[in-house]
Formats: sequence, C-alpha cells, structure tokens
Amino acid sequence: MTARIHRMPQVLPRDQIARQTQTRPRLTRWTVIITALAIVSGVTYWWLFLSHTFAVQTVEVTGLDRNLIRPAIDSITGANIFRLNPTALEQSIEQIYPPIDYFNLIRGLPHTVRLDIILRQPALRWDVNGTIYSVDVTGKVFDQGDKPEYATLPKVIDKSGLPVQIGQHIVPPGFITFLASLQEGMPVATQRQIAGNEVTDTVF
Repeated sequence: MTARIHRMPQVLPRDQIARQTQTRPRLTRWTVIITALAIVSGVTYWWLFLSHTFAVQTVEVTGLDRNLIRPAIDSITGANIFRLNPTALEQSIEQIYPPIDYFNLIRGLPHTVRLDIILRQPALRWDVNGTIYSVDVTGKVFDQGDKPEYATLPKVIDKSGLPVQIGQHIVPPGFITFLASLQEGMPVATQRQIAGNEVTDTVF
C-alpha cells in the first residue's frame, strides 16, 4: 500500500510559524519608531517655524533713522525670526532708501531683530539740468539733492542729455579717482579752485 500525504492549504510547518512570529514584533517596533520620529519632527518644525514662539516683536536699527525704512520694519514685525530672508530684506530696504551701502541682519532669540546699516558716502556730484545727484566711489547714483557738506566734492556738469536714475552706475571708479586727484592738485598748480567739470558726451 502506498502512503499518501495530504497537504492542507494555509497550514505552515512549525519552524516557519516560529520565524514569522519572531519577525512581526520587529516590523511593529520599527513602525512605532518611525512614526514617533515623524511626529517629533513635525512638532519641532511647527514650534520653530510656524508658531508664535519666535515671532519678531522688536526691530532695532543702527546707523540710520528707523523711520526712513518704516515699511520694511513693518513687513517683518510678527514674522517668524528663522524664516526671514536677509537678501530679500536688503533689497526691500534699498528700494525704500537707496543710500544704504551695507546691511547685516542679526537675530536675537526669541523676538528681537537688529539691522546694522552703513550708508553710502558721496564721492562725486553729478549735475543734470540743475539737478544734483550724489555718486559713490563705485560710480553708482544713490541720492538726489545737493547738500552744503558736499560742496568740496568734485562736480560734473553733464551736457550729454542722458537721463540719470538712482541706483544707476554712470561712471567707472577710475573716472572718480581721476577727478578727485584733479580736484586736489589743480588749486596747487594754478592757484584756482575748480567749480565744475563739464562733459558733453557720455562717459559710461
């Protein structure tokens, strides 16, 4: 007589059942750990970047009257201190007040921001049809209007008729250096003061 083995479906040998029993807790443990880490990361992100814990309440400004850049200050008040973009803020401030040369954002946790600002220094006066523009050492126009304290700076009377805009580079730095040397050396050589330097064509 030939013995026949009857295989019952869905029934596993004892050794396979034991192996599956051992691996199931591991999968469950890793799932719990990953879930816990995800929850902690989410809560931490919300606490740092979305909650009011680190909202800007005080904005300190050095080197400039804060009222001159009031719109920029108002735009960051109440914002999250970690999400402030220094580059975007600098561009915004320069649009409001172009004479700014240097800008640095310092975060004082949890609620204070300090803006350190250095203004551009004039190196040249540019006269276009009677309107005076201030030009810095890089040749960039940053302000409009003549001031008594600028009277000793070299002055260029532009007869070319080209429009001038604040924020525009109108001359190379070497041209400003040349005019400064001329302004300093000419009175010694000729015993006369230079009232202005007239240009009839573009120099940029």
